[in-house]
Amino acid sequence: MTQTEFFKHVGIELKVSRIRIEKSTTDIAKLTGLSVGCIQDIERGATDPKLSTLKRYADALGVSLKEVM
Repeated sequence: MTQTEFFKHVGIELKVSRIRIEKSTTDIAKLTGLSVGCIQDIERGATDPKLSTLKRYADALGVSLKEVM
């Protein structure tokens, strides 16, 4: 798996988890302190986020990083 494929996979898993708990990107942005655009970029796999950023996102969803990787 390439790095690009990895980030796309993680983004999809985060988005699925977000939808499962019925939260919008705006909700997650408020919980994490990230911008809506940043959340959208992560979900599309269009960015190379820091591990700490992914952790904040996962924590806001109530899932572990292991679950989305």
